[in-house]
Amino acid sequence: MVPNNQLNGNSQSDKLQADQKIREKVLERYKDIEGTSLKQMNVGLWLLEHKNLFRKTLYTILISISVITWSMFIYTFGYYIFFGMQADQRMLAELSNPSIAGHDYVSSISAEDIKLSEIQALKNSSGSYDFVAKATNLNEDHYALFTYHFESSGQLSEKADGFILPAESKYIVQLGQKISASTASAKLVIDKIEWNRINKHEYPDWQMFKNDHINFPITEMEFVPARTSELSEKLYLNELNFKIKNQTPYNYLKLPLNIVIFSSTGQKVAAERLVIDKFYSGQEKDTSLTVIGNFGSVTDVEISADINILLPNIYFEFEGQSDYSY
Repeated sequence: MVPNNQLNGNSQSDKLQADQKIREKVLERYKDIEGTSLKQMNVGLWLLEHKNLFRKTLYTILISISVITWSMFIYTFGYYIFFGMQADQRMLAELSNPSIAGHDYVSSISAEDIKLSEIQALKNSSGSYDFVAKATNLNEDHYALFTYHFESSGQLSEKADGFILPAESKYIVQLGQKISASTASAKLVIDKIEWNRINKHEYPDWQMFKNDHINFPITEMEFVPARTSELSEKLYLNELNFKIKNQTPYNYLKLPLNIVIFSSTGQKVAAERLVIDKFYSGQEKDTSLTVIGNFGSVTDVEISADINILLPNIYFEFEGQSDYSY
């Protein structure tokens, strides 16, 4: 026989298990009126049970960030104390001493002055004076825009605008100045000058760019000496004939030419300026110029293009227009 107490124990155990199943079924069927599910309640319970762990983890992260930040600050501040302060003192000393970055450095990056030579005043047939001067730009990376005038015997010519390209040597010509001049005392004065450095990104090879834009060979040049005019025995009409060809891939709206005429002794005897209109690429033009004066024997004539190829409005595309004037 089974003892009564054992039967009672088994009966109580079965009753507890039955109650547990009933509770589980009730919990499964439980629905909160606010929408909270049993799963969400379990998550919340888990979070509450592990809140100390989260707190310790957060403290650990904050302490780690603090340690790293303070370590970097201490290192940076210490480096500045031992090394940065000395560097600052050296820099202040250099800034207070102008000779460190003085004349030698400035000269190395600045443009050299234009070299002027062969300055001369030439009296023309009308009684006014033509001025000529040789200008040389010794700078390979700088070009200049400037305003100038000539002086002679205490008198000043009109002011004019000029330019000179990098490493260029050319004649500056100013014609028909109605002043009393002396060929021995003429000088060229540059009133204002603006130097500009060539942009290497835009012109990586300046010499190639220049050769590609200034290529106007002169051929069949002939200087026909003067003969006494039937109108006046004192009027000497010389004639200069030559051919000029545009061997560039560009059409030029205007091509100014400076012309200097030399005698058999090498002296300049006349200066002229001629402008060729609408000069097409590949075109060759027969050119004739009358030069008035009794020059004797002429053995050399120098003709050079005087055009600023850095200006964008000197070109035209066939019948296109430009506002270029010089």
